[in-house]
Amino acid sequence: MVDSPSTNTQIKFNSSVEKLENSLKSIDKDSLIIIDFDETLLLRNSTAEYLDQIKPRFLGAIFYFLLSYLKPWNFLPAKYKGKISEDWIRVIILTLILPWNLLLWQNKAKQLAQDFVNQKLVDLLKEKPENKIIIATLGFNLIVNPMIKHLNLPINQVIACDFWQGFKDRQAGKYQLIINHLTTKELENSVYITDNYHHDAQILETAKFPHLIVFENAIYSPPMSNIYLPFYYMEKVKRPNQKYLLTHILLGDLPIILISFSWLSNQPIFHSISILLLTLSFWCIYEIGYYENDLMGELYEEKPILSEAYLKYKDKIKFGISPWLFSLIFAVLGIVILEKIKINQSFSQILELFNNQQLINQILISLGWWSGFLILTRGIFLLYNRAEVGIRIWIYPVLQMLRLFGFVAVTISNFTGAIFLTSHLIGNQWIPYLVYRYEGKRELIASRLICLFVFLLLSFTLIIANRDLTIFYPLNQYLIALIFLIFRSGKNLITIIKKPKIHSLIKP
Repeated sequence: MVDSPSTNTQIKFNSSVEKLENSLKSIDKDSLIIIDFDETLLLRNSTAEYLDQIKPRFLGAIFYFLLSYLKPWNFLPAKYKGKISEDWIRVIILTLILPWNLLLWQNKAKQLAQDFVNQKLVDLLKEKPENKIIIATLGFNLIVNPMIKHLNLPINQVIACDFWQGFKDRQAGKYQLIINHLTTKELENSVYITDNYHHDAQILETAKFPHLIVFENAIYSPPMSNIYLPFYYMEKVKRPNQKYLLTHILLGDLPIILISFSWLSNQPIFHSISILLLTLSFWCIYEIGYYENDLMGELYEEKPILSEAYLKYKDKIKFGISPWLFSLIFAVLGIVILEKIKINQSFSQILELFNNQQLINQILISLGWWSGFLILTRGIFLLYNRAEVGIRIWIYPVLQMLRLFGFVAVTISNFTGAIFLTSHLIGNQWIPYLVYRYEGKRELIASRLICLFVFLLLSFTLIIANRDLTIFYPLNQYLIALIFLIFRSGKNLITIIKKPKIHSLIKP
């Protein structure tokens, strides 16, 4: 493998504390000492630490993760869009929504400056009192300045991104930010210390004494990584960049579940809302199994499939009792709606319903059944994660059955619903999993077409066994399920129709 030019260039700047010490001894008193701040002079990232301390923390986390989902920085003009402006958007929106955090930051900044200053670097710099020390950072001035004033080091100048126009400063780059405050000659005669080649390549090329040093205790700790929010682990760690909640659950499983269960209700809209809430309740608990699965994979599998996000977050993730509390909230809301539908009263009378002791008892009974189902799911996933691969392939379909059929704990389905769910379980879940486990390429499987064939096969089997089409009553539910499967397998069907490969018995 041949190293790329950028890699070779970076290597020539790689340095150490010892080499830096030698450079500092050789410079004259007019040379500037320019230091990067984040993960260099401070052994943490100032922007990440500011975002992590937003108060109230839970509300800050909601806004933070909402921004992560919406990605408003991708809607800026072309030269500012994307990663360039991501941190700035997060900082400015959270600060404007929760402005008292700038005041709270003053005390937090002092603590961080004391706890995470790079003392080894500070000691070296103190040996050169005659040289001006300048901090140059792509961090934001309102965040960085309160920390710098608590460093036990004389700082002559701070060059940082403007709080209000940080997107412009970051787009221009750190080199331009420095040149806006210093002359090129001053930079050319300087010592420059940083840990980041990507942002600082041009500065390293220009400085007389460039030092690219990754300090041992420097850590980037992602903001809000130790706070629990439902589905965050699934969305950002287990299945990053897949929008799993939307594409696989809300648009994947949920339509099938709604056709199987809510179609039968005399109030299908409210029934669908209750099923949605119960789905969210279920996934709060199922998500714990995903984390445990990654943890066990790291410990015991030879080639575990782990995202970079897992390696970054694993030491800060704490589920605790929080998933169960969120699951309970979703479940109570869903079951109250479900039980209200059963007694067929208007929601305008909802307060009066709680004077009905029989209704309250039924809600508690249904909540008990649902809780038992969640505990069972948790137990099966626990068993799955601790089983060897050869056993997992048989536990997996049980997990998927719970994922799809579990709603029978509190509501009903019928023959159509049962074969619809089963076709999804076999075609879209179990068969692709078997292929994956036996080292095949599951993305090549026409899983949605398999679902359609399983659905038709099961339908035919039931018709033959019962000799009665009314088992699929109401027929409009069956037709909707069939149309849904045909529509979803459309691409595979078109491929088969367009490119039929039928061979003659006579060899050409």
